[in-house]
Amino acid sequence: MKSILVTALLLAITLQVCNGEIFSALATLKKALYIEKNLANHLRSYVSLIADADRAKKVSELAMEYDRIADESLKDPETYLANPINAYMLCKRFTTELQAVQDLLGTPALQAAFEEQLSLYKHEMPTTEDFEGVIDAILRLQDTYEISSGQFVDGSFSKASNSPRMTASDCFEIGRYAYENGDKYHALMWLMESLASLELEGSKHSVDTILLHDYLIYAADDQGNPRHALNHAKALLQLSPTNQKTISRINNVINWLNKEILEDNEVLISQGQPIPSQFALPPVKNKRLMKRATTQEFKNYESLCRGEDVMPNPYKHTLTCYYSTVNNHPLLLLAPAKIEVLYKNPDLFLYHDVISDAEIEIVKGLSTPLLKRAVVNDPKTGKLITAHYRVSRSSWLYDQANHTIATITKRVGASTGLQMETAEGLQVVNYGIGGQYEPHYDHSVRHYNNCRSFTTTFISL
Repeated sequence: MKSILVTALLLAITLQVCNGEIFSALATLKKALYIEKNLANHLRSYVSLIADADRAKKVSELAMEYDRIADESLKDPETYLANPINAYMLCKRFTTELQAVQDLLGTPALQAAFEEQLSLYKHEMPTTEDFEGVIDAILRLQDTYEISSGQFVDGSFSKASNSPRMTASDCFEIGRYAYENGDKYHALMWLMESLASLELEGSKHSVDTILLHDYLIYAADDQGNPRHALNHAKALLQLSPTNQKTISRINNVINWLNKEILEDNEVLISQGQPIPSQFALPPVKNKRLMKRATTQEFKNYESLCRGEDVMPNPYKHTLTCYYSTVNNHPLLLLAPAKIEVLYKNPDLFLYHDVISDAEIEIVKGLSTPLLKRAVVNDPKTGKLITAHYRVSRSSWLYDQANHTIATITKRVGASTGLQMETAEGLQVVNYGIGGQYEPHYDHSVRHYNNCRSFTTTFISL
């Protein structure tokens, strides 16, 4: 049985069913696990047809790796994919790495055969959009829960599920995506993780080190680290000693970095501070860009996500739990509502055990095929659009759809004493990996300006 949370606010009556666990956003990725298992079988069937022994060995090893991952993940797909790093790596295999797999087959005939197999799964395979969406989710989780990139890399960020250690290539893709989207804060930390992982991987280079240092020059400098940027520029010159075009460009970069360093030194001297030694790099500066996080409201939002207490509860000593039949409502005579008072002024209640596991499965089954990306109203155009601050998929269920939905609606009405005739349908919201809806007002003044009260009911599935 699950609980509902009722909060008394202003204006109208809305019912929302919010999914506390991931089931639909990962439904597509779950299919990809089965596809990967099938691809392992296809690759294995090509091994005997590959003349080159080295290629044949690599394809065989790749098929075994796909099999290993599929066998592990399919034991418990939901738990496996709830780990954002596992979801990231799955999407990466189906996007940035798939062409390399096809190239490994060697002959046009085998490549065409493999491409034909891929076409059968095209509509169920993760796309570049999915891959980038998972990266956005990782960066959002990192900020909200104050998780370091290193904790993601070694898998120590979660005790609930395990994830393999991320490679230099994994880190580089995240850093490059952040950089190309103007996010130098995340770009710098993830590109540095990539460089550190390269050193651990030794000769097994999975990243173009020239490109990596090139990105690091600009990411480091943009975040206020000209000395580190200079270091990467010099490293890049050592990696490209004969490329005249690169040498010319990087020498120009070195010149303006030296100029920046001289200006920094002058500022330090004017402040009476010591100048850093040219032989010892200062700690890396990497300040988070706080565009939306400047308000106390947003800071409270992230703190609440972390489970922190953001304000004292002056009514704590008066809070109670009790059973209620809510004016002897017939639906509650044999099973009274279990009510916990969480706050007063405004009133905030937690209703325990209001929906059964069987009802939850019915709600999931009815809503999953109807889920669509959630939208917001564009104040400039009045049109519905997707937005970065609302990342979820939602659908609406009405009493007419199924008697279980009608039963849930009646139960909510009975438990709260609210008139359900003016209520909206049940909105089922799936936030998936790193989903969110940033602080907002859960009402529309334009539509409900004649209403005296507004209540939102959340049911966690």
